[in-house]
Amino acid sequence: MDNQGSSSCLTFENFRRAVSEISGVSSNRIERNSDLIGLGIDSIRLMRLAGWLRKQGLPIRFSELSSKQTVGEWWSLVQSAQRELASSKRECPLESIQMDEGQPFDLAVMQHAFWVGRVKGQELSGVSAHFYNEFDADNKDVPGVDPQRLENAIRELFERHGMLRMRVTEDGRQYIDRKPAWNGLCIHDLRGFSAEERVERLQSIRDELSHRIMDVSAGEVFDIQLSLLDEGATRMHVSLDMMAADAMSLRRLLNDLSILYLWEHLELPSLTYSYPMYLAERAKSRQIAREQAAGWWRGKLSSLSGPPSLPLLREEEAGGRPTVTRRHFWLSPEQKETAFALSHRHGVTPAVMFATAFAEVVDRWSETDRFFLNLPVFDREPLHDDVEYLVGDFSSSVLVDIDMSGSPAFSFPACSV
Repeated sequence: MDNQGSSSCLTFENFRRAVSEISGVSSNRIERNSDLIGLGIDSIRLMRLAGWLRKQGLPIRFSELSSKQTVGEWWSLVQSAQRELASSKRECPLESIQMDEGQPFDLAVMQHAFWVGRVKGQELSGVSAHFYNEFDADNKDVPGVDPQRLENAIRELFERHGMLRMRVTEDGRQYIDRKPAWNGLCIHDLRGFSAEERVERLQSIRDELSHRIMDVSAGEVFDIQLSLLDEGATRMHVSLDMMAADAMSLRRLLNDLSILYLWEHLELPSLTYSYPMYLAERAKSRQIAREQAAGWWRGKLSSLSGPPSLPLLREEEAGGRPTVTRRHFWLSPEQKETAFALSHRHGVTPAVMFATAFAEVVDRWSETDRFFLNLPVFDREPLHDDVEYLVGDFSSSVLVDIDMSGSPAFSFPACSV
């Protein structure tokens, strides 16, 4: 994609071409009155567009873009930003903040929520935001994993991404340690076990690791273990505390790990930016918006609905601390395409469609038809070229007011969400 380098030469034609390349939609379909959702533009593509605009010297935030409905409204934002820059004659891109990452810095919003939620003694507490997955290699279609190569790759991963060395302090802050807390690759040698013994042992490992509460104060945020099976087969057990990295960062970790493992002597491009620098720079750029948002919410306090009233099983009744199980439903590529087309036809994004389905399930169990849902959102703002390669918690949350009274058709609450 062309980088204009200066907002003064950004025309609507340039802008339309950028929208086309980012969205994958032909430029001849993009007019000023084009509906953005109808074009299939989602939040990830919006973030990319915000990053592109920033490179043109225009500080238009993701939240501003997402609040508009048409390409023409986006272009109005661009024109307004260009006029502001012309009148103030200031440079838009913020200077990168230099900081000592060994010094404590504040937790991000979701990090703080995860930290509070893992503390025992509160209702439904004592549970960490923990990702666990297993990767099998049968040594036939997929080669078995070499333990030494894997350990070397993991150590390089810890060196590359500072947030894998993060520690949380007693007062709820974080810092990047120079050395990781990881003690090396734990190997479970199950070769020679009977089929029954092997299944039992693998289940035991899964039960232990999948509900693990890692000690983030001691720097335990990321761990990989390896089970060796007969005929060269392996199972890799991956654990990640989401205080250190969100779901998109997990993809980055697994991608980097695969490169470091498969190409041992390849050096990944160095990173000149970091997660602590990102948090500091974003806090500076969002100060005014944060103050405006706080005033808006204060004016809404008296009319806010509460959380859904759900039947809860008390900890003492459950016989132990709460555990998390996963519920999922698989859509085939054809079903996914049909569902996405229907959502666009009704003027909503696929994310809103799924949120509405979730709200209907919650409503079925809730004693009240109106309630708030606190939904996670990805909020990785492209403040620097390295941001997309960083590992950290870039997620946030948004309160969505749900009103399911009157048994409305599915499309009605979807449009209101």
